[in-house]
Amino acid sequence: MRSTRLLLVPLLLCLMGCQDFFDKQASEDRLHNILVNMDARNPGPDQQVAASMWYNGTYFAGGWEMDNAITGFDRWRQRGKIYPSLDTFEILKGEVITQEPYKVEWTARINGKIRKIIVTQGQPVEWLKDKRLTPAERLKAFPR
Repeated sequence: MRSTRLLLVPLLLCLMGCQDFFDKQASEDRLHNILVNMDARNPGPDQQVAASMWYNGTYFAGGWEMDNAITGFDRWRQRGKIYPSLDTFEILKGEVITQEPYKVEWTARINGKIRKIIVTQGQPVEWLKDKRLTPAERLKAFPR
């Protein structure tokens, strides 16, 4: 019985840590799907996929939800100065902010500029404070 408990405790701890890893990976995959589907280098960028992934992280085909997603997505792109197109992107790192709801702050290089993006499970993606990093924040995020 004791040996069973000794095996279960590390297994449970691993599963708890693995869940965090998978949630963070899902968050990164969502952000990647948004950016790759608006990338000008992509042979067939799909704005509908990008907008629905931006809106709540799931794909949907139409209706009022798609109308809301397209409108909000266009505003988000305009605020981020990636409208009408995205030329280059690279997701650099992510930091989990909260578990409930699951929220990750991502640092990405978009069109050559370092940006912070908040991805919250089931909610629209946001720019962190809708601003670029200050020189001090840039140095903190990318120490030399």
